[in-house]
Amino acid sequence: ISYHLPQEMAELDKKIEDLEDEIEGYRTEYKETASAEEKRQLRQMITTRGETLNRLMDEKKALSGGKLDISGGLDERINEIVTGKLESMHLSNSYQRGVTTEAEFVKDLKNKSLYTGSPKLNSFLDSIMLKGKWIDSILPDFPSIHTQEQGGTQNFVSDLTTKIILSNELKVLSTNGSNSEILNTMPITSQESLVIRNIPYPDAFKRVSFGKRKPDMVTRNNNDDGVLSITSIGDVKERIHDNDFSESEVGHILDMGTDLLSDHQIFRQDLIVYLTDGYKFQYFRLNRIKKINSSDYSFDYEFSSVFKGIDGWQIYLGLLGVEPSRIGYLEVKLTGYKMISLLGRGVSCTVYKAREIQTGKERLVKVYEDIRIEPRVQESNVLKIYITHSQNNN
Repeated sequence: ISYHLPQEMAELDKKIEDLEDEIEGYRTEYKETASAEEKRQLRQMITTRGETLNRLMDEKKALSGGKLDISGGLDERINEIVTGKLESMHLSNSYQRGVTTEAEFVKDLKNKSLYTGSPKLNSFLDSIMLKGKWIDSILPDFPSIHTQEQGGTQNFVSDLTTKIILSNELKVLSTNGSNSEILNTMPITSQESLVIRNIPYPDAFKRVSFGKRKPDMVTRNNNDDGVLSITSIGDVKERIHDNDFSESEVGHILDMGTDLLSDHQIFRQDLIVYLTDGYKFQYFRLNRIKKINSSDYSFDYEFSSVFKGIDGWQIYLGLLGVEPSRIGYLEVKLTGYKMISLLGRGVSCTVYKAREIQTGKERLVKVYEDIRIEPRVQESNVLKIYITHSQNNN
């Protein structure tokens, strides 16, 4: 093995250098293009190349006798090149002459007929609307016009969500996890009660939920943690009028939803997101579209009517009670493990951060999609080289 190391190392160095140049080229192209769709495609290519780069760096470490990190962490340099650069590409972080590209994103979608009003979405929302007299007793006075988000509409939505969860008319499906103190199982006292299947987190706005994103409203499957448990997201805005939400506000939540589907829940086909100012709600559905004769994909976006007053909250309550699969959620399952987050996807496998159910320890798990044995044999050989060098060094 040692005899062939110099030649193999040189070949790896060349592949790594070429990939880094390729990623840098995509980054440059990303900055220059104005098309939102092209930006999406470039981000996907950078992610794919980054996964390959990460694998090559692991091989290099193994060949050189260095420490191969198989505990789930990405190499620091790879993390800087790929993860950090991707985060800097979010539309919400880019501004042009005081106008966010989020508004331009929506305008571009409209021009391409990828953002449309949807009677089908309205019909679905009507079908899940939870109607009941008890809701009247829960809802306090709505925020008045000109109520700011911070300390105003945000607190209203968060406090009301907590009050809804604690209502005697609700029953939470699962109470395991960090929120068990808040999400108590309540007795059902009427026929108009609700079983919550998509657990809301009233204080979601205080923490990062995925990437560097902090949606104000987050629901999760069975109170699990990790980005793979997210079933829906929403954003709270100030109440400055009762007209429709602005293109900038819409672009912000659509951009967050697209990031969730593009970078984290990559096998999910659709997602419902929403905006509210405490008084009115608007709902949106993102749909993944596979391109013909290609492994690539794009998205289209549907928007609902604007629901004001109690109607918007009745739909939100209904959203909490539906089966997660009805709002597009796809649970990633592997016997013996609870999948937490996606680390990357290559040609032959997908890499996850997972928690071993029996021990509670976090693991790096590779799920092979390719039925061919060659990729697994190659990785096995790399690990054997690593083990040999580790034993020799010890």
